[in-house]
Formats: sequence, C-alpha cells, structure tokens
Amino acid sequence: MHTRLHSKRRLKPAAALTGLRKGAFGALLACAALGVSAIPAAANNTLSVGAGGTSIYVNGTNISTSSIDLEELAQLQGVPASTVKLELEGAAVESPERAAIDRLVSSLSADTPLSTALEEVSLASGGTLTPITLLTRVIADNGQPGAPGASGASGSNGAAGPGSGQQVAGATTKKCGDLRLASRRVAGRASSKVRVRFTLPCAAKVSYSGRRLAKGSRQLKAGKDVLVLKLPRRPGKYVLTLTAANASGKSKGQITLIDSKARVTHKARR
Repeated sequence: MHTRLHSKRRLKPAAALTGLRKGAFGALLACAALGVSAIPAAANNTLSVGAGGTSIYVNGTNISTSSIDLEELAQLQGVPASTVKLELEGAAVESPERAAIDRLVSSLSADTPLSTALEEVSLASGGTLTPITLLTRVIADNGQPGAPGASGASGSNGAAGPGSGQQVAGATTKKCGDLRLASRRVAGRASSKVRVRFTLPCAAKVSYSGRRLAKGSRQLKAGKDVLVLKLPRRPGKYVLTLTAANASGKSKGQITLIDSKARVTHKARR
C-alpha cells in the first residue's frame, strides 16, 4: 500500500522529530498512523526502489513517486534539491539526447513530483531510458551524484581502456593497472555541469575531491565511467583528484576543470 504524503500547507513539522520538512514530514505522520517506526534523521535514511519503479521505500515505508517531489526526495537524502537534479542528469549521461535532458532537468522546479520528472526525462531520452532505470540510478546515488555504473561497465576484461593515446596519471598498481583519464582538462561555464570521463581496468572504489568542488566516492565496475560535477560560481582553474582503490593497490589521476571565462581572460593577458 502506497503512503500518500500530506499537503504541505497543512503540516507544521516538529524539528525535534527529524530534519525533514514539508511533504516528507507527512510520511512520518503516516508511519505513526500505521504503527511503523518514525523515520530517523535524513542522513540515516535507507532508500530503495519499490516494485515496478512507481514507489520508493524509506526505512521500510512505501511512498509513491507521485506523492513526493524533488525537494522532498532531497530532504530524505539529506541534500539540496539541486543535487537531486544532478543525479537525474547523471542517470541519463550516456543518452544521445543528454543535451536536451540537461535543459529539461534545469527547468524542473523543486516541487515537481518525482514521477513527473522521471517520465519527462524518459520521454526526452526518446524512450531509451525508462522511469524505473532512472529512479534506480538516482536512488543508488543517494545524494552523491556521480557516474552511473550501468553506463558502460565491461566486466573483468575491460582493461583495454578508451584508447592508447590517453595518459596515465598517478601511482601504478601491480596487478590491475591505473585509472585512466580521457583528458587532462575539461572546460565549462561558471556554475555549469561538466563531465569527467575515465576508465577503470578493474572494479574499484573511486574517491574524488578538489578545492571548491564536490567530493564523494563510488564503488564502480571495470570499464568506462563518467563523473558529473558542478563548477564553482567563481571563475578559475580547479584541480580534481580521483583515487581508485582495490585489493591490488591505489591509482590516482588529476584533471583540471577550467571556467571558460577564466580561459578567455588568461588568453587576453597573454
């Protein structure tokens, strides 16, 4: 049975219960009515996809995707609504229609129902990405948008990489090989999203961080992957460090993310 979230205008959330607000707080009230344990703080929520991809489970409570909006999902993940939009874009990163999808996602408001967002992104992809596929990837990101593992993992024999012309950065592992970056630089506009493409010869946990950049980690399979990151508002050059770790050892790579305005300014000075 799906749990409908209560109207936002009727709710007066109590901060002492959880860090959730608005409609997501209605799920707490529904839990109480059903005799289910209250949902804990947002950072501790356990989310999973319900049967058929039309609902999500929040700590065991089933909530319809039509009863929760992007902002409420963000609250359950403990992140701002803009992060959920990054997750949606990352879930469709391999689509040939990703430019149109990016524009669509950017136009979505925080109170857009999750089901509507999933359906519209699916339509924008030409039907190549189903709502359940998108939802599965968004929930798997759990507030840390990055590379969707299903976008090209080639199994244990994927060590060939995207091409022999790419440079290997960082420490060498004896058995597996290095994380390979597709390029040394990626340019974009201030506050825009950029894609960092790389290849893993073996399954590994990939951590990423950089000054003024998002940080996080992913357990990824061997093959090609993509990280979707947002450039800071302040123009400049930012160095992102990726570290792949597994039983064979660690491999590091660095890539420079540069704001296109900063690049033009630098050329003018020269």
